[in-house]
Amino acid sequence: KMSIDLSRFPQTEDKYMELCTESKANIGSNTVLFSNVLTAIANWYHQVKLKLNGHNLAGEIELQLNDLIYPDFLCHVDFNALKQYPRYLEAILIRLDKYQSNRTRDAELQTEIDALYDAWYNYVDRLELKGLAVAKEIYDFKYKIEELRISFFAPDLKTLYKVSAKRLLGELNGFPEFYN
Repeated sequence: KMSIDLSRFPQTEDKYMELCTESKANIGSNTVLFSNVLTAIANWYHQVKLKLNGHNLAGEIELQLNDLIYPDFLCHVDFNALKQYPRYLEAILIRLDKYQSNRTRDAELQTEIDALYDAWYNYVDRLELKGLAVAKEIYDFKYKIEELRISFFAPDLKTLYKVSAKRLLGELNGFPEFYN
């Protein structure tokens, strides 16, 4: 996934061979890059798990972690999204550290996230129950919710793009067959 553009398949044997050659040339550097990202994820994940023990947000954060890191997640997560996981995990740590100083504000922000997440999750669930194909951008909407978490709980980490609950709800309402 890292070195091959899977959105366009080669149409001729020459283009296929060119793709193979290019992929072979990049496999070493891509392996190192992938390894570095996995190591960072493991380190941040470990720190989060250590800090969760007995924390008031433990249940909430466990749900977030389970949505990001689940059995075989590496088979399903695009590498560009995977590269953001260390930031998401660092944001969780920052949130855990700041929680005691402003519990009320944390709860208010989490309520906004929960409403958005539930709407997205229920939408995906309805599509799947109907047997409809769920587009990648719909599945990947959860990463926009992670960016919203960063903007709420760890703004110093900076989001990849402008994000707000209102903006994301508007985007969600624009998905085909969306009804809340």
